[in-house]
Order: sequence, then structure tokens, then C-alpha cells
Amino acid sequence: MKLIKLKIFIGFLFFVTSTVRGNDTLQITQLLNRISSLQNKEHGDFPKGLFPCYRMYALNKNREIADPNIYFTGSIVYILRSLLPAFTAHQQNIAKQIILNATEVFEKYKNQKGRPTYNFWRTDSV
Repeated sequence: MKLIKLKIFIGFLFFVTSTVRGNDTLQITQLLNRISSLQNKEHGDFPKGLFPCYRMYALNKNREIADPNIYFTGSIVYILRSLLPAFTAHQQNIAKQIILNATEVFEKYKNQKGRPTYNFWRTDSV
């Protein structure tokens, strides 16, 4: 459920920034701050900089487990990078901080054989 909310949130951010008007900057700033607050700041089930993701099994819908994959973090970084030119200077600073925090965790998912790819789950020792 949290993942669906985050997807809708990012989609809304993309829609809002594609139709930026003078009065919309406050809303975009609030959205960026909300995205930043969702990014993992501490170690735990998720590495620092990763956006938390949870998985639910079809046969046991009452149980969610942490799923520390890079997919959604990569998607968010990709969208924010493409939207950077539409942001104000303050919004760009927030987005760049989100991107910086996320790119630090990408090394943990990099292909161990030196190929220019990233794995869905961590490749370093946990």
C-alpha cells in the first residue's frame, strides 16, 4: 500500500511540474519535502538512501515484509533528474540531495563482474 501511494505521489509530482505556474512552487516544494522524508535515513531493514519497499504474498495478505530492492529508488532518481530543469533553485537543492543520498546506495547493487548493470537486490555482502 505504501508503494502504491509513493507511485501516485511521484506521478502527481511529474504532472504538476509539467504544468508549472507561479503559484504551484509551494506545492512542488511540499511534494519534494515529502519525498525526502520517505527516503530511508537510518540503517535497519533498508540501507541509508533507499526508498523503503514492502512485499505482500498472495496467500498471506496480512503479512508485509521488507523488500530492499533498488528499482523504486532508481525510478525516483530518474524522474527527479529529468524534472530538475523545471524546478526553482531551492527545489533543485532538495531534489539534488535526494539524488545524492540515493546514488550512494547504488554501489551496493552494482554488478560484481564489472558489467555496467545493476541488480534488483544487493550484490555486496549484507
